Amino acid sequence: MPRSAPRSVHERQENVRKIMAIVAAALVAGCVSTTTSPPPDLASVKFDPAASAYVLAKGDGAIEGQAYVRSVSNGIMPAKGSRVILLPVTPYHEARIAAIYGTDKAIEAGSKTIPNPPAAFGKYQRIATADDEGRFTFRNVAPGQYFIITSVAFPKRQIGLYDRVKVTAGETTRITVTGS
Repeated sequence: MPRSAPRSVHERQENVRKIMAIVAAALVAGCVSTTTSPPPDLASVKFDPAASAYVLAKGDGAIEGQAYVRSVSNGIMPAKGSRVILLPVTPYHEARIAAIYGTDKAIEAGSKTIPNPPAAFGKYQRIATADDEGRFTFRNVAPGQYFIITSVAFPKRQIGLYDRVKVTAGETTRITVTGS
């Protein structure tokens, strides 16, 4: 038997609230991604110099950062004197980072074997050197997404670190790269 129409103003308002709650839930559910695509396999992605070229473009953004590792026995170990590499976020670089680091942002150097990058790879990066406190700066950076890669040397091993950063035109982006 069909249900009769709401009889009171209160019943109508309650029905409208229920419908609005259902609509709002549906809208929110449509905006939320429940899965993320894994980066492609490194062997399936080719290095694209054109996609990487923006790392060389002169911009008015900057990155100021510090890199270090916290060690139980040695306290904070800065990336003192280490090269800090700025790479553009491209499908190739995402796949390479995933192949090296997996789901971590730090890895012991030499713990994985991956193929060498193509010869042109080295032309599409910028390099800074971390000071004694692990601080580094990149100036005149074009807007975009970048990976920052560096390492921290311990007496008997080396830890590679990376993080991802977004540079906005005219702004200085600050980042701490700790591998966590």
